[in-house]
Amino acid sequence: MRAGSDVDARLAAADAWLAAGLSSALQPALRDGTSLRGLKAICEIAFFVATRLRRYDRILVQAVDDCLAQVLDGGRLLGMARHNIQHANLFLPLLYACFRRGLLDRRGVADVRLLADLALAQTMERIPFRSVDLLHVCWKLTGRRTLFAAMNDAARRGCLRAGANVTSLSTADDYAVTHTVFYCTDFGARAWPAGLAGVSELDAILASLAWRPDNRTNFDLRGEFVLARRYLRTPVEALAGELSAIASVSRPDGSWPAPADVAHALREENVAQAHWPFLTDYHTTLVCAEALAASRPRSASRRPHPASRPARALRARSNRESRGLPARGPVATLVRAYCRLATATATELPASLLADPSTVVPAVEWHLVRRVLGRPPQRTPRALQPFTAIAPARAWNDMRLARVVLTAGLAREGRAHFAVHATELRHLLARLRDMPPYAIETDEACVLALGLPAFADADAAAAHVILDKVLIWRLGQADIAAVMAIANMRAVSLRRAAPPAIEAFIRSFDARSLPFGFVPAVDEPSRAVAGRLAIARAQHRVIGTRLRKSVAAASRRADKIGPVTPLP
Repeated sequence: MRAGSDVDARLAAADAWLAAGLSSALQPALRDGTSLRGLKAICEIAFFVATRLRRYDRILVQAVDDCLAQVLDGGRLLGMARHNIQHANLFLPLLYACFRRGLLDRRGVADVRLLADLALAQTMERIPFRSVDLLHVCWKLTGRRTLFAAMNDAARRGCLRAGANVTSLSTADDYAVTHTVFYCTDFGARAWPAGLAGVSELDAILASLAWRPDNRTNFDLRGEFVLARRYLRTPVEALAGELSAIASVSRPDGSWPAPADVAHALREENVAQAHWPFLTDYHTTLVCAEALAASRPRSASRRPHPASRPARALRARSNRESRGLPARGPVATLVRAYCRLATATATELPASLLADPSTVVPAVEWHLVRRVLGRPPQRTPRALQPFTAIAPARAWNDMRLARVVLTAGLAREGRAHFAVHATELRHLLARLRDMPPYAIETDEACVLALGLPAFADADAAAAHVILDKVLIWRLGQADIAAVMAIANMRAVSLRRAAPPAIEAFIRSFDARSLPFGFVPAVDEPSRAVAGRLAIARAQHRVIGTRLRKSVAAASRRADKIGPVTPLP
């Protein structure tokens, strides 16, 4: 494995090469007409970029956004997809990338989900790994757990079924093997499911396929083999030889050479020869760069010794800056305040955080978390008085404001404050009962989670079902910040930590637990996302690690919250 700086330089060069190809080869071609080959290139690059945004350079992210906007073109892409439903495996991932990049409005999102239902009903995929492909993207678009289960069932009928081994596969199964691993692990975000070939057997299969003579010069496959093994958590040390070979064939311009048969396919499809260099090599470049990125050492392995205070400060600074967070500012202040709650250190929250629209929600929640953990209330009533003075009729016209007002009231008065919002909470539950999980906003789910103790048994059970569906949908979209926000408010309202299943999901999606590298968040949208995620992480940690130990002591304090009377 090459040194980290060498790998970083290769990844930056690959991003620049891909961005240049999208801008110079595909965008002009899109103006003249849309070919399936061009859409395939945009789809594969955009899918990785949209789901691994922080891994890529800003120049590539911008090139992808430009291509997606041009392809979307006021509904042209949706129209093409409806009339070519047999190509759902191409159009749906492309539309998913548009969704992840915020290019679809609510109506567009609903149209895409209807299209996913149409594809499931009309598309007959006879090859198991193609079925896995379709079911994966439909699961990502709809968040239905049944589709995730159906995807794993389809994989059990494919080449990696239980009992599969090196002798049961041939080189014809190469891409079926790697793609099945990609989808069933959700590109490394989930553990390899049960009921298929074991992880050790699968790792041996991938290693064996890479050593077959036909594949030794095919770095498109060798890159996918390494990437699949990293998604299976194969140690980097076991891949050192393959990684060195991949790095050694990269070109100075940042690209990797594709197999010879790709150029032949372009010739057969009458693709303009001016576009051959990019369309030939883009896929090999993408997978080889991803293989190197997935194998980079984490910053934790290069941390200084934790014994000294300067080392701890340097480590914290490195963690913040690696995610684009400044060392100072409202986000950093709020994260530190949450961390101090975990240590029972007396602290106050600056009033400016309650006046900043970007931090007002987690700042108000900080006061509630402090009360639940049994920390001294200090100046909480005075700091939150402007929010609790807002009339419920006004607050509930905007769910973000309702979330702030309800949280502030609970932080000041405890559960007795539920009586002020009794009617609105009942109406919210009735409205959310009939809504699909993807239509429920994070603010609505958080308010419902906060109101759980106020509902009678039947209504509380219905609210839990709604929250579970929303959490599953958000997990399917890898919206980890929203998942943590909802799970945190449910844990705070019930005075107990999140269920182990939700904790496991959060750990599996938590970016820090994945073996992927990051690039700094350098533009305003990515900085906002990084800040939101950092605050949610800090909040989740203090609740998860301290709530079990603190709730018994908190119940004995003078500001003990009394018994709850369900809403009439």
